[in-house]
Amino acid sequence: MTPLTRSGAVLLVLVGVAGCGTGSLSSPTVSSGPPPAVSTTALSYVRALDATRPDRRDACDLMTTTRTAACRIDLAPEPAVPAESAPSAELHYADGTIRTPLPALPRPTAPVVVSPPAAAGPPAPVGPIADHPAGWAVLTVRTVTRPGERPITVRTAVRVVQEAGAWRVEQSRDVHDSDMAHAADPAVAALSSQPGRR
Repeated sequence: MTPLTRSGAVLLVLVGVAGCGTGSLSSPTVSSGPPPAVSTTALSYVRALDATRPDRRDACDLMTTTRTAACRIDLAPEPAVPAESAPSAELHYADGTIRTPLPALPRPTAPVVVSPPAAAGPPAPVGPIADHPAGWAVLTVRTVTRPGERPITVRTAVRVVQEAGAWRVEQSRDVHDSDMAHAADPAVAALSSQPGRR
């Protein structure tokens, strides 16, 4: 092999190694966008919060390890009041008579109707704050209709982070109408300016 051929072979090897190295060092960036699981996790979390109390435990299962314990404490069932310590329903009058009032008739009530949550837009990157790591901010929206009242729109910002290969909820904040008017990205603003609620 001549010196010219040898130097050409070395150059080809170096180009090949450089090309391989560039591919192996690339990592996902914000420009590549979040995976669909980010929005799915946020919507599943909000849907679980809107459920009845026992089913809200599903929301705890979607949270990061550091937030799950506090979530379970918040949703722990309240202790039952022993019968002997419950207040008496008897009415004692000055003349010595004791009467038991008639039970109040139950008032018919219609259930509160909550629409399934939807994402108000694509997730946006949100930086770390306090003890919350950087992640993705998802703005969820749903409609709540209470009996005899006009429907209202409820918005919740959810911080989703990656933990042990899975997407988990780290923080959530309510987003008010005023926040929508004064922030370029209301979800990022809510999650960046206030401490975590859950």
